[in-house]
Amino acid sequence: MSVDAVASALSALELLRKPGDGQPLYNLVIIDMKMIGMNGLELGRRIKADPVLAQIPLVMVTSTQLKDEAVTAKKAGFAAYLVKPIRKADLQHSLLNALRLDSAAAVTDKPDLQHSISTTLTAHILLAEDNTVNQEVAKYMLEGFGCTVDVVCNGLEALQAVARNAYHLVLMDCMMPEMDGYTATATIRRQQSLGQLPAFPIVALTANAIEGDREKCLIAGMDDYLSKPFKAESLQRMIKMWVKTSTVIMPNAPELDASNAALERTAPPEPPKSTGSIINKAALDMIRDLDSDGGNDLLQRIIRLYLSSADTLIESLERAFGMGEIDAIRMASHTLKSSSSQVGADGLAELCREVENEARNHHHFDVSGKMLLHVKQEFINTRVALEAYLG
Repeated sequence: MSVDAVASALSALELLRKPGDGQPLYNLVIIDMKMIGMNGLELGRRIKADPVLAQIPLVMVTSTQLKDEAVTAKKAGFAAYLVKPIRKADLQHSLLNALRLDSAAAVTDKPDLQHSISTTLTAHILLAEDNTVNQEVAKYMLEGFGCTVDVVCNGLEALQAVARNAYHLVLMDCMMPEMDGYTATATIRRQQSLGQLPAFPIVALTANAIEGDREKCLIAGMDDYLSKPFKAESLQRMIKMWVKTSTVIMPNAPELDASNAALERTAPPEPPKSTGSIINKAALDMIRDLDSDGGNDLLQRIIRLYLSSADTLIESLERAFGMGEIDAIRMASHTLKSSSSQVGADGLAELCREVENEARNHHHFDVSGKMLLHVKQEFINTRVALEAYLG
């Protein structure tokens, strides 16, 4: 067997379209879902849209099994779908099925129904997070894994939720209004020790990945912690670590014939415009890859939500600076820092981190507004870059 490997979707298309005798140069293409510039679904659709390449069997490999992704891959023309890490036997079965080669043991009058085993998370999870941007991204990730999710905005609401409902796991933001995650967790653990609540794991969501905060999480009674912004893979690993998973057996998707492929085909979305160096594009790609349809709808919704909430937070900062309210400055800058990191506005996130640290550590905080001017200007630059992305 001869194998060629490339690092991007565009390189794959270039290699596949090399001049030949009108026949495809390859018998099969294995495509990673996550690639820079164009994801695996888009590449698959473009291959199936090419008359010369359309009959090549496609195999999708992905690091996170998101809700309906296997179905979407089938509709895009993929013959098989594998979740990493891939076992040798699973890969062999999928390749044989995709190439329609039968082993001696599989020769039968019945259709070949090779099966692959995949893991679905069916947990009921409470997400305690006050930041609307982070709420939206985390909820989409969790539902993509197959979880059901309840969302609350502060520690008091978290206490009310666990008193009413049973959860497999609680994701607890540390910094929230009304009651922070530390206090809420300590209260839950005290109630559990009195037999008033069932036992369940609590994972801290912290934007401050420093040793002191991690120790504070564990002292409060949290079982583990995730540093924001986190990737889907990290969240999925954390849930698998603390929640029992259920295994379901699903048949590999048969390859669509040419007529079905034509019916299911949709025009691939245009590649994203450059956002400039002010935005960390990897963060935007991470959100975009969560969308099982391979489009930009989720990312555009997150960006619009971010810009709207950031406007409100900037106003809160202006008001807090004007009134000299140090705690309000600390909370608003913390929230803006977290959501800015989520959408890749790293420069703005770093400025907000500086403001937050100054407000937290110094009694004689400079409220003259110099730091606020820097934050406002960086937000203007960030808005321009993100709006250019939205078009």
